[in-house]
Amino acid sequence: MTHFRLRTQLFLATLLTIFGLTGGLLFIIRHTVSVETERQVRDGTDESVRAFESVQRQRERQLSRTAAMLADLPTLKALMTTQHALTIQDASTSLWKLGGSDLFVLAMPNRQIVALHMTKSGLPAETAERDLKRSIEQGEDTSWWYDNGRLYEVFLRSITAGTGATSQELGFLAIGYQVDSSVAAQLAIVAGNQIALATGNDLIASTLPAKDEAAMQRKLSQNDPQLDSGSREVTLDTDGYAFSSVLLHGALPSPVRCYVMMPLGPVNSFMRRLNHTIFILGVSAIIFGAVLFGLLPRLRKCAANCWRLSSGRLKRRGSRRWAGRLAPFRTTCGTTWRPWWPMRNFSTRRMN
Repeated sequence: MTHFRLRTQLFLATLLTIFGLTGGLLFIIRHTVSVETERQVRDGTDESVRAFESVQRQRERQLSRTAAMLADLPTLKALMTTQHALTIQDASTSLWKLGGSDLFVLAMPNRQIVALHMTKSGLPAETAERDLKRSIEQGEDTSWWYDNGRLYEVFLRSITAGTGATSQELGFLAIGYQVDSSVAAQLAIVAGNQIALATGNDLIASTLPAKDEAAMQRKLSQNDPQLDSGSREVTLDTDGYAFSSVLLHGALPSPVRCYVMMPLGPVNSFMRRLNHTIFILGVSAIIFGAVLFGLLPRLRKCAANCWRLSSGRLKRRGSRRWAGRLAPFRTTCGTTWRPWWPMRNFSTRRMN
């Protein structure tokens, strides 16, 4: 069995003690900072979701009032009494422009569409009529219509003439607003983070970079478990994101979900800098401890020699000749090294 000198054993014990204390302290600091950072990220995404929900409710109330106002216009009621599809289609153009919607639908009481206007063509009349019937049957005032990559938030109102027992149903009005990248950008400004809107396995609109948007679409198509409601983080091509999701519309066939996503790039960069700093501090503490341990024997020897010099006990050749020259240093050494005098007995012992 190998036996180390006492000095080597003390040196190793000192290094291990310094390493343990420094490592434990730095680990606690890193853990505390990491937990606090995760809490701030979680609170930030939750706050963004609350801001998004608040703005979305205000937006829905405003658009719902617009639909109610249009359904109450006497000109629209008079137009619906004609029950002539071509007349209603032509004459309703001004009403569509008045509402400023992306989708404008008028239907007879039997749910048959007689007028259809949209800013971007592509939604078939058959699809609009199918979605209109579904929304009316489910008793929805606000619905989401999706077809061929286009998503509309639709507000429905009944068009009636008269009040009370004499009221007559003239038809239905549906106005819709397309949810695209411009709407996502507006919502992202309010939320203070990135926004991704999806229905089923399709990504409809987002403010993510192009590569991350494509990666998000792949994860939706593959039903990636990272996007489950219990998960809080997702890794895309260029960055990781902490996210919270909001179910905007849960009814089939087009459940709509909004993902509020906070980029983790700045947080990860901060944690890398923190780890680098902790590593440097730990190595520096070990080196400092090693150097200090190596200097202590010399420091004790120097203190002992100064004590001998100040007390006149330093015996060397020609001590009488040097006595006068060393006299001025005795007082200085005696004052400087007095705290070390109790260690003078230990300085003469060799550590084996």
